[in-house]
Amino acid sequence: MIVPKINFIRFLKIVLIIIVIFWIGIEFIAFIFMPPIYPSNPNTNFIEKSLYFSNSKEFKIITNNYGFRNSANFKFPFKDSSNKRILFVGDSFMFGGPNNKTIDYFLKKKLPDFEIFNAGSPGNDINGYYEIVKYYLNKINPDYLFVGLFLGND
Repeated sequence: MIVPKINFIRFLKIVLIIIVIFWIGIEFIAFIFMPPIYPSNPNTNFIEKSLYFSNSKEFKIITNNYGFRNSANFKFPFKDSSNKRILFVGDSFMFGGPNNKTIDYFLKKKLPDFEIFNAGSPGNDINGYYEIVKYYLNKINPDYLFVGLFLGND
């Protein structure tokens, strides 16, 4: 029996070409048939299911045009106002769960004359907080800045 000699380099090239073609095909199919993970308009409700909130019931999370948990959209630069501004940054703890159970929701009820911006983002770390603050500090000009994180997993 004659066993053909296999050129290992040629074999790797063929396998690599097959993998690339397969990968491109999957990406193309996903692009056409699957919606994006994050909508292009961040002020779109999306459904979250969590064991930590609402006894594992689904709830809507609403963000504004900057991805903040504020329900109202805003534009930079802000009009001058006499209201004090508070900027929150942090991880999923600051981002919160249902919109009626976030830190900014409760503070807005207690401090109606304050403008409150919740820039919490799940999965973030101290470097992410720094980048958020660096980008928004001069745009929002907050009077107070709070960093909130959950020490249970950070």
